[in-house]
Amino acid sequence: MTAHGRRGAGPVDARTGIIAHVLDLPVGPGEPEIFNSSVRLADTTALGAGACYDNNGGAGLTQAAARAAAIGEGLERYCAAFSRPEQLTVATWRSLSARDHPPPGPADFALFHPGQAQHAPRFDDDTPVAWRPAYSLTRAAWTQVPACLVHLPYVPQGAGEHVIGPAISTGLACGASRAEAVVSGLYEAIERDAFMISWLRELPLDRVDLLSSPSVADVYTARLRRPGLEYHVLDMTTDLGVPAFLCLLLDHRQDPPIACAGGAAHHDPAKAVLKSLVEAAQTREWAKYLCRTRREPATPAPDGLRTFEDHVFHYASGWSGRALEPFRDRPVVPVPDGGPPPADHRTAAGAVVDRLAAAGLEVLVMDLTTPDVAQCGFHVVKVMVPGLQPLYADESRPMLGGHRVYAEHPDAPCARPRGPEDLNREPHPYP
Repeated sequence: MTAHGRRGAGPVDARTGIIAHVLDLPVGPGEPEIFNSSVRLADTTALGAGACYDNNGGAGLTQAAARAAAIGEGLERYCAAFSRPEQLTVATWRSLSARDHPPPGPADFALFHPGQAQHAPRFDDDTPVAWRPAYSLTRAAWTQVPACLVHLPYVPQGAGEHVIGPAISTGLACGASRAEAVVSGLYEAIERDAFMISWLRELPLDRVDLLSSPSVADVYTARLRRPGLEYHVLDMTTDLGVPAFLCLLLDHRQDPPIACAGGAAHHDPAKAVLKSLVEAAQTREWAKYLCRTRREPATPAPDGLRTFEDHVFHYASGWSGRALEPFRDRPVVPVPDGGPPPADHRTAAGAVVDRLAAAGLEVLVMDLTTPDVAQCGFHVVKVMVPGLQPLYADESRPMLGGHRVYAEHPDAPCARPRGPEDLNREPHPYP
């Protein structure tokens, strides 16, 4: 994806742009040689939408890649802020279930566990929910999904509607083609499912030898490995078979040490490893910025963490470094070999949809591209796979439902969890 898409004048303009400006962060002496950029978005409230999240950025191994990533993330948040009331239908799942292509039901979504009922929103067959159109790549048919799980921020449609859970950015993706955006959203959904299962179950993940792959070793040794920085890349690939990796980065230059995380999934394991390294290094920059600018002290109380920024600041402040111990000092394995690459993005997406279908999981896609973003040559989608374990920010209401985190796992160090009380409840370090 390029910063200007395929047509139009591009989304960046100080006076009339979707993105007002792009800020490139300098690379300091002795720092990892990655590039970071951030973007400032237009005021979506002036355009009739909710106020979208405006702390968007991107990182890459080149300045152009960092700018493209930052612009892409900004466009994702911009498009997700707009919902069309005429597309929404407030109804119960029971009233929609008789249709030819009924929406996924409450039991299909990995939201809250029954044991959390007193603290979680109601969602059953008779809960009034605002539904919006979605296309099922699995069934090749149009259906519907809860709108509150799609739009960021979400504005409820009326007093009778129940908001069944928080919308999060997982599966939001921007690309120069719809297929590129879809496969990117799929990889992110799989990565975060893999991380949450690994974290909540404290799975014994193998550590990847960063020198075992020439393409990884070249970047790691020349651009990332620096005194005082300790990288642990862990293989968290699940039964879905799509390579997924977690990078834990410990910065011993700070006192207390900063702990950061990054992750990625991709059909090419080496690319996923590299992206996880870059993501963790990007999170480190955010963590250092928060240490300089946030005046209030980080809270040691897990349920005091409500945003992803809170999670980053918590680990930047040294509160939960011990929570990373189960994931360190693991057996070392080489970077896995990748198979033949897919012919194109459409083929890659189809292969992932087939893997998910084999696991009993449905892939739903919503095209959120606004007309102005389309004129710039970009496509923004939301990819939703209801049964995947979701990443959450609010530790007072963690989403601990679903079945995947409670399933039998051959490598789990402990018995199969019976409920939320058996899961790792240390706050996660994900940004």
